[in-house]
Amino acid sequence: MKISELIRKSQISLLLALGGYGLAVFAFGYLHNPLLGYAWVPPLVYLLFAWISLLMPGKLRVLLGIAGVLALILPPVLLMDGDPRNTVLTITVPLSALLVWSMRFAGWEREKELSSGWLMICFGVLILTCFLATFDEKLQPALTEARVVLFAYVLFAMLSMNRSSWTLATGNRRGFFPAMRRKNILLVLGLFGIAVVVAFIPSAVNLLQGAVALIIALINKLSALFPEETEPAETLNSIPPPGPDDGEWADKIKLQHASDLMIAVLNVVAVVVAIPLVLFGIYYVTKKFWQLLGKFYHVVTDGILEEAADFADEITDIREETEQRRIKVKTERRRRINMSPTEKIRYRYLRLMQKNPKWGKQSTARENLTESAAQLYEKARYSNHEITRRDAERFKEETE
Repeated sequence: MKISELIRKSQISLLLALGGYGLAVFAFGYLHNPLLGYAWVPPLVYLLFAWISLLMPGKLRVLLGIAGVLALILPPVLLMDGDPRNTVLTITVPLSALLVWSMRFAGWEREKELSSGWLMICFGVLILTCFLATFDEKLQPALTEARVVLFAYVLFAMLSMNRSSWTLATGNRRGFFPAMRRKNILLVLGLFGIAVVVAFIPSAVNLLQGAVALIIALINKLSALFPEETEPAETLNSIPPPGPDDGEWADKIKLQHASDLMIAVLNVVAVVVAIPLVLFGIYYVTKKFWQLLGKFYHVVTDGILEEAADFADEITDIREETEQRRIKVKTERRRRINMSPTEKIRYRYLRLMQKNPKWGKQSTARENLTESAAQLYEKARYSNHEITRRDAERFKEETE
């Protein structure tokens, strides 16, 4: 098995394992919640055995499948009891059946993919799991992992459907426009990346709010570096009013006003500097992202447009070639129906010569055919005697 085929077939097992994780989260969360943190274990065991089977010959795959089933079922049976055992078995038993079926993946044709039914079932399970984990406290501890698994599943499912569409469009012809195929895959990955960015916009907003809160906290800490050097209010109030020659009170009031003014100026400067920096950072990141997205779009679309005409021409040639072949076969079939018995015998012998090149052009019918068949051919080929329909049928029977 080539590396490319091995990678593609590995993705089939991976898609099923990701769907199995969603089912495990759902079952563990509602049937026995303490097991929720171990929902990844059964799908991982399935995936390891399914991947190893791709490297094993047919007879050994049977033994490997038996070992995988035992690895999935025996631990909960021997090491657990009660609700934990029953909960784990609700996942490991279906995964065992799935593993037995997965032993066939190594023998699948090169271009075969999971059916759309399997893809939709796994996708539905993961969507339902993420939805419930968003609102139900029982599943919330697994929400982050479930979302990551969902994004990974969507990526590999998109690649699988892309390969299926490509195979259908090219008539399963290998080596068909490899450059265009690579760019097609790149376009799928780019669209997936855009979807991920859009999906994480709420998280980006939360991150921005956190950055603003951090700036405010820094401003407060900066203000704390300049504490007021005035005495408490009660101390100031306890000081008797200043006399005409007493300047101490006036000096304290001036010092307090200067300190308050400095703190106010620093706060204003910090805000004036921080807000433009944050806005510039947002603008710069957004601008670079759209520039990168634009370059990616032009690289992919330009390459596809350059080869799209060749692709269309090739598809047209294939269709024309298929149509011409169909017309030729239809015409030849009609001509054979209208052949005379003599023409049928001679035509059949010509086809036999084409199917048996070892006969050689210099060989005779008596060297190649049975005696009765050779006599019928010579009668049709060299004599003027009438050849009947029964003679043509006999020649066909003799040369089956």
